Amino acid sequence: MDVFPSQDERLNPFSFYAKMRSHHHIEYDSKNEIWGIFRYSDSKEVLSNYKIFSSDIQRLTLLQNERENEKKRSKAKNKNDQDRYSKNVEVQTVRPSILTLDPPLQRQLRNVISSAFTPNTIYNLKPKIEQTTNNLLDQVIERGQMDVIADLAYPLPVTIIAELLGVPYRDHDLFRQWADRLLGPNTNTTNFLDRNLEPLFKKVQIEMDSYFHIIIEKRKLNPQNDLISNLIKATVDNRRLSQDEILAFCSLLLLAGHVTTVNLIGNTIRSLLEYPKQFRKLKDEQNSLIPLAIEETLRYRSPVQALFRFLIKDSVFHGHKMKKGERVVIWIGSANHDEKIFRNSEEFDINRTPNDHIAFGHGIHFCLGSTLAKLEAQIVLRKVIERLEDLGFADDYSEDSLKPLYDVFLHGVSNIPVKFRSLRIAK
Repeated sequence: MDVFPSQDERLNPFSFYAKMRSHHHIEYDSKNEIWGIFRYSDSKEVLSNYKIFSSDIQRLTLLQNERENEKKRSKAKNKNDQDRYSKNVEVQTVRPSILTLDPPLQRQLRNVISSAFTPNTIYNLKPKIEQTTNNLLDQVIERGQMDVIADLAYPLPVTIIAELLGVPYRDHDLFRQWADRLLGPNTNTTNFLDRNLEPLFKKVQIEMDSYFHIIIEKRKLNPQNDLISNLIKATVDNRRLSQDEILAFCSLLLLAGHVTTVNLIGNTIRSLLEYPKQFRKLKDEQNSLIPLAIEETLRYRSPVQALFRFLIKDSVFHGHKMKKGERVVIWIGSANHDEKIFRNSEEFDINRTPNDHIAFGHGIHFCLGSTLAKLEAQIVLRKVIERLEDLGFADDYSEDSLKPLYDVFLHGVSNIPVKFRSLRIAK
């Protein structure tokens, strides 16, 4: 059975998830050679158990190559072929990052990065986020209409990430170009992990590495009040970050940090406009409900729908025999709609408490950038309410015209046309 929603279900995969939770909550997809996990408790269990369900991509590549060679050896017609397939295979080098490692190295790396990427560092960006949001709204406010994604949700995060890293203002356009080439709507793929994109990713990676190498060398000689300077000097238990580890984190911020926040902002406004009673309630009680509205969006339309692991040893998981080297997709978008955990789980309810969603993962790989993504989304929502009156979908809007952003593992759209009437000056 296919454990992936169909092309037609990508905009709203929730009925597919409900069916899988009910009848196939742990299922093996023989066509794609991957296990699907759909319920909340199972998802948290997999994400918590790194000793069986690993994130180490380099180790996975080695296991997959070994399995492929084993298949070839079994079909080999002579001893020479068998010997050829018994030789060590070349493993593609994957630069370590906090997402693609297991403890103890993952924990060491995360601890050092966390000592530099602190809540204070993030909250110091609040004035810049407010200023950038106001500037973006200034560009559309006299038109009385905008595309939420192109005009607001997409340009904001990349600007803030550039600011956080200490990228000079004159180079912000270069930073946006990298984001456009890697993450923009013209990337022209239905699968963000499509191997056909590897040459593009590698080319942009080389450009980014060359650029940040210069920034890092400058910061070593003349530290500034930015994240790269903090990463260079960060030390935990006599452990410092190597240059490759700093470069990997810079790339991770642009990739994961940007896409998550774009989807969160877009999904928040889309959900509020689809549930006008909730939007009216939010406008009446902004101070108390804006944080809750962001949390409910994270649950209801999780920006990242799935996470991946693979088995590092044979295991039996709730009666299902899983083999070493097999891949697992954990559908956190489904887990966050689990009716056993969330009352009226298919409704968007900004008063929902408690709201123990796992939109940012769970366990040792819980998203380090969650605080920044939520801060940006809260500021955007507050500014939109303050400055745009009678916000609603544009007259020519229809759900049929929406195009999914990126791929099946991420949840967002490439366009949300809206209109508004009365305008207010920036505060």
